[in-house]
Amino acid sequence: MKKLIAILLVVLIFSSGTLAVSANGSENLTEKCTSAFAQYKNYTPSATTYIQCTVLGEIGEYAVFRARIIDTECAYPCICSEQIIGNYKFMHGYIIGPKDNPTGLYVLTPEGEVISALEAFNQNLVTDEALAEVAGGTYYSLFDPENIYKYEEIIVPKLKEEISDPFADIKGYKELYEHYNNKGEPEYVLIYLPAPLFYSMPVADLVGDCVFYGDMGGIPFTYDYGVYVPKTGEIYDLIHAFELEIEGIEKALGYVYYNALMGDCDSDKKLTIKDATYLQKCLAGIEEFRKDDEIIVFLYEENPPARFISDYNRDGERNIKDATAIQKKLAKIA
Repeated sequence: MKKLIAILLVVLIFSSGTLAVSANGSENLTEKCTSAFAQYKNYTPSATTYIQCTVLGEIGEYAVFRARIIDTECAYPCICSEQIIGNYKFMHGYIIGPKDNPTGLYVLTPEGEVISALEAFNQNLVTDEALAEVAGGTYYSLFDPENIYKYEEIIVPKLKEEISDPFADIKGYKELYEHYNNKGEPEYVLIYLPAPLFYSMPVADLVGDCVFYGDMGGIPFTYDYGVYVPKTGEIYDLIHAFELEIEGIEKALGYVYYNALMGDCDSDKKLTIKDATYLQKCLAGIEEFRKDDEIIVFLYEENPPARFISDYNRDGERNIKDATAIQKKLAKIA
């Protein structure tokens, strides 16, 4: 029993000694950060002010801390502050720093210099991920706030550079579909980005059986859809991607909004045997062609040929051959 008590006493003494050293180390670091922050702010002590400094942790040789000068005679508004550093959002219960550092997050360098955490990140002294781990930051992206997209950090900067207009407000970015080849490698990614810039021109395109049209074309993508190819890093308009015949590109049409479907004579957004029957009735004068059957927005072409949604075989005419072509398509006959 005496032996057991002796062992317990040794363990307690050793533990308390370890904690004391750790606590002193923390106190020393807090003192260093406080002193450096006072010099950084040219702080002059007074009867009503003091520096509140909290050391959050260390990243290598850099200490990360949050600090502010408190004036006991001032009231502070209860407004939550936030700041984006890299891909992470840092928040605090109230605003404690200047406009460029509202959360009061700082870094103490090995030389004893105080710089803002944002500046430390911009100088590549610390990573945003390491800062987030120490200071409780959460992943955040203006275009991907829930961290659900895979290529946003590559694609968005490329598109911003392509648009190169400071007034263009890029938002609404989405990755809709990723296509893999038979080796399990990503072949392309279908992306959606509402056009921040437009040019006034009537446009229309046929992509597979899908009809896209509108009164204005968009930049960077004519109809808000583009394709990113991970292998090459290239980004294409959806229309261009079909022209390039990228492997599996037809699959992308299952994830886009289109204005009409070629051969969809009864306007139900599906190609069925009913369309062949409806077309036959239209040709016989029993039914009327849909009001928007003629695609009239190809006006940017010189002497544009007539184009019709019911012209399924694309020969420029509406006739029984189109009904037959629809039937063959449904029966998967070439």
